[in-house]
Amino acid sequence: MRSCRLEVHEHEKLVVDQPCRSPGGEPLLFTEEHWNVLARYAEKTESPALHIGHRSIKFSQHVGYLRVGPI
Repeated sequence: MRSCRLEVHEHEKLVVDQPCRSPGGEPLLFTEEHWNVLARYAEKTESPALHIGHRSIKFSQHVGYLRVGPI
């Protein structure tokens, strides 16, 4: 799978197998692969912006861009 961009707002939660958005507004499916990559990134960087849950990731109030990939 190649890298992709997701649009996430502050305090938003992404759940595996649930729809999310791309920056252009197109709907995407947040997959287990996306979750794995972001969970590894959060653990490696100890990022305070990402809170890992069971098959979900919640974002804090931080604003900016995050690019992780390729996955």
